[in-house]
Amino acid sequence: MRNLVTLGLAFIACSAMAQQTTFKEVEDFKQGKSVSELLEKSEYFGLTADQKKRIEEKKAGIGAEFKAISKDKKLSETEKKKKKEALALTLRNDVNSILTEGQKGLWNSEEMTEKINKSAKKSIEYKLELLELEYETGEKQLENKYASDKNKLDSEKKKLKEKYKAEKEVLKKQKESL
Repeated sequence: MRNLVTLGLAFIACSAMAQQTTFKEVEDFKQGKSVSELLEKSEYFGLTADQKKRIEEKKAGIGAEFKAISKDKKLSETEKKKKKEALALTLRNDVNSILTEGQKGLWNSEEMTEKINKSAKKSIEYKLELLELEYETGEKQLENKYASDKNKLDSEKKKLKEKYKAEKEVLKKQKESL
């Protein structure tokens, strides 16, 4: 019973972490991280020097407005959030107006791929955490089951550990491949 409670708490904690990360990704996008990545990979996206300069100017202008909103003590947090969201949308639209159709498609597909990879990595991290909990739980169950037979306990623990290591290695390789 205690093991189920432990697994349940771990699941809740991991779910909360995943939600926080998702919120952080949204905030990163709103603050222009996506645009920063577009600029960093300008050759990949085929940006001309003029496009890059115009995007940098737009980003700098929006960035200054973001800071001003953050410092404005007259605005409530809700008002600040709404104004920042509007600015982020403005930046997105401004950048889209600078890009060619091909560049827009590439930028959007690149962003989607990154989001999918981040999501997959988080899923694997969650599975690794669950695997760790299952291993600890399994070890305790073996200790209870074979408390009177040390040789059998050691043998079963060794099998459990080998299985755990193999599964962990598979998950780590999957994560590295993303």
